[in-house]
Amino acid sequence: MALTIKGIPKLKVGRHHDEHGLYLNVRSKTSAAWEYRYQFDLKEYFLGLGPLHTIDLYEARERARNERKLLIDGVNPKVAKDAERAARKVAQVKTILFKIAAETHFKEHAGKYKNAKAGAQVLSSLRAYAFPVLGSVAVSEIDSALVLAVLRPIWFTKTETAGRVRQRIEAVLAWSIAHGYRAGPNPASREVIAAALPSRASIAPVEHFPALPYPELPAFMADLRKREAISARALEYRRGSIRDQ
Repeated sequence: MALTIKGIPKLKVGRHHDEHGLYLNVRSKTSAAWEYRYQFDLKEYFLGLGPLHTIDLYEARERARNERKLLIDGVNPKVAKDAERAARKVAQVKTILFKIAAETHFKEHAGKYKNAKAGAQVLSSLRAYAFPVLGSVAVSEIDSALVLAVLRPIWFTKTETAGRVRQRIEAVLAWSIAHGYRAGPNPASREVIAAALPSRASIAPVEHFPALPYPELPAFMADLRKREAISARALEYRRGSIRDQ
């Protein structure tokens, strides 16, 4: 006999058949769940359809009907459900928000910055300008329109900062591509942004420092040799090359 809405609260502990393989498994006065019983390749299965407190009789019948359709098509409902659950888990693992990606990328690459202050500036600039727009967006969903929404407000007024923010967003998205969280191309690349915004040079032309007076050159070179940076050696080499011409 089919179950009824009024009769369900009176059921005792045990499995109670409704129709066409649908059962209500009553475990206690406060716990009951729907199950669909079927056979596939001569093997018996009980497939969970949800708890009674969430799924009512009519929805349980509809869910059981959907499982019967799979059987008609030669599909094992339990195998199909397990595959669907596994696919959802894979999708969740491959989903990461921009904020998390940026912070993880920063931690993994912190050693490349010359000091802690320089590294902190990288993350603080993303927090100030990128996170309000991109922070809660999955990296797989970020496109050029979203990147431009970050850059456009500061592109004309804080040109140097905007350029650095673009590079840092590009680096985070490149890291995301490398880890399989999104597919290319990179919407923050120089080529993509150059097609949408004017060049930084046209907004803020480069102003060169005045030439060093020649009498001050010996003292400058002596100070330069005390510095260990590669840029100091390059400048010293450049000065020697010009002198030899």
